[in-house]
Amino acid sequence: MITLEANYSKKIGLPGYSSHQFSVSLKSELSDVSQVEQESARLYAVLQNSVDNNIQQVGFLPGEAKPSTNGNPEHVNTKRVSYEEIVRFAFPTPPPGILMFVVTYYNGPKANPEGKLTAGHKVKVQNKMVFNVKATNRS
Repeated sequence: MITLEANYSKKIGLPGYSSHQFSVSLKSELSDVSQVEQESARLYAVLQNSVDNNIQQVGFLPGEAKPSTNGNPEHVNTKRVSYEEIVRFAFPTPPPGILMFVVTYYNGPKANPEGKLTAGHKVKVQNKMVFNVKATNRS
């Protein structure tokens, strides 16, 4: 048995010296080495399509603006934001097969300048605070 592992990742710059990154990894088992080239090409196409479709959801940038579902900025009128709200901003339609999301943030207020936001919790926000949301199929 041959195990083929493939990963595709893309990082894009955002306003305010921020960036957004998304990656997907897959494993495939093959019974014959002659299948490697064809399966590699198939995995690359699947991974690239998934990353390119999902990276368009740039996530939540509180304060001055946040991306809406169509990418047009909207003003944020809140002092605290929940894990669930951040995940919905980043992934209005969660990708298939995703079990959980990992939410981290930085450029926060003095009370919470950086950290990890977990389900059921809220965090105080400020202008230009950045949240990164990573979708994963691992718990």
